[in-house]
Amino acid sequence: MKEAEVIRNRLLGASLVKMFEQRGFGAYYCATKEEACKQALALIPEQDVVAWGGSVTIKEIGLLEAVKKNYTVIDRDLATCAEEKTELMRKSLLCDTYLMSSNAVTKDGQLVNIDGNGNRVAALVFGPKQVLVVVGVNKVVGTVDEAIARAHNVAGTINAARFSGLATPCAQTGICALCQKPDSLCSQVLLTRTCRNVHRIKVILVGENQASQVYVRNKERGCSYVGMDSLKITHDATFSEEELLNEIKQLNEDETVDGILVQLPLPDHINEDKVLEAIDPSKDVDGFHPENVAKLFLGQRSLVPCTPKGMMVLLDEINYDLTGKEVVVVGRSNIVGKPVALLCLQKNATVTIAHSKTKNLKEVCQRADVLIAAVGRAKMINSDYVKEGAVVLDVGINRDENNKLCGDVDFEDVKDKVYAITPVPGGIGPMTITMLLQNTLEAFYHHQGE
Repeated sequence: MKEAEVIRNRLLGASLVKMFEQRGFGAYYCATKEEACKQALALIPEQDVVAWGGSVTIKEIGLLEAVKKNYTVIDRDLATCAEEKTELMRKSLLCDTYLMSSNAVTKDGQLVNIDGNGNRVAALVFGPKQVLVVVGVNKVVGTVDEAIARAHNVAGTINAARFSGLATPCAQTGICALCQKPDSLCSQVLLTRTCRNVHRIKVILVGENQASQVYVRNKERGCSYVGMDSLKITHDATFSEEELLNEIKQLNEDETVDGILVQLPLPDHINEDKVLEAIDPSKDVDGFHPENVAKLFLGQRSLVPCTPKGMMVLLDEINYDLTGKEVVVVGRSNIVGKPVALLCLQKNATVTIAHSKTKNLKEVCQRADVLIAAVGRAKMINSDYVKEGAVVLDVGINRDENNKLCGDVDFEDVKDKVYAITPVPGGIGPMTITMLLQNTLEAFYHHQGE
């Protein structure tokens, strides 16, 4: 995302907050999904019983996992039969905090939602003590009519594609026919104009992921700097999975293209695994294709994920021998945590992968000769987590309390205790871009038969 778009989203968010507040809603703007999750959790009293309606958004920002871990919940997905599921949905209407998203938002602060069973819109109208609506700025439109159209033809059709076996026209065509089928996902259409019970409904607006914004911008700059031709292809959220797969196929067949990458995360209606598998492994410069992942696991030559590869280069540059050293990786993502663990194993290190379920995390980190922080929480790792003389590699890109870029490590608190540490910004980020360019060059030589 360009800087202008970042600014635009921030200004739009500020304007919407005012509009919502005028209508009696509580309202907040968060630039990233991490900030949105933190804001939502801050609004939920610790004694609350929490329930939720169907929403990919609350799952993607990490909110669903967080409430399941920290609160008493009503989880309809645990039902063993249809009758039990219905009963749990009824109980959800009497919970303390209800979580949901919205299908569309107007610029003057009105919510539009469609529903099949009606449990989600029912909770929005009445029942739970408070409702938290987490919604991306991509769902903002001009008028109520535009919001209703988006709810039917974008949100509704995407949901229809997500469920198999629906006997509705939209499931076959991708276009809402305003049908009266029993399977219809838009039986109810709800316009929420005001919040009569002031601040019972709280809206959390989410901008784009900051890490992705920075990464895309720096990739373009890196290509320009070394003289590589780069082409950024952008689409809005209505771009279909089939269209994306066809576009990848064309790029696979284009002999002038040596590297292909798809910026993650993808919209909810697109299967991320299917897209990554569609990329020619020899052009997969991100190193995410299953074939490249398998080769990494087996210790065979492959295109390696850029961030882990960059960390290994940094260790080489300071002549740090991993043989016999204890490495702790905090984070188990497929993009960073798992691949960097494999690379360290190849260098004869003893590796521990820690994560949100790890007991005594601080004690585990204190053992590390090399500590790799990839958790996505601003300044989570302070000096108490770090062994004297350790090497610390900080992968995080977050915003601090002053809206400045920072990592997962509290740099100022840790820097005097360690042998070496990467800053944020200016540390792992530039190395990731450099490794992307190197992977592209390797792919070029491969295609030339070298």
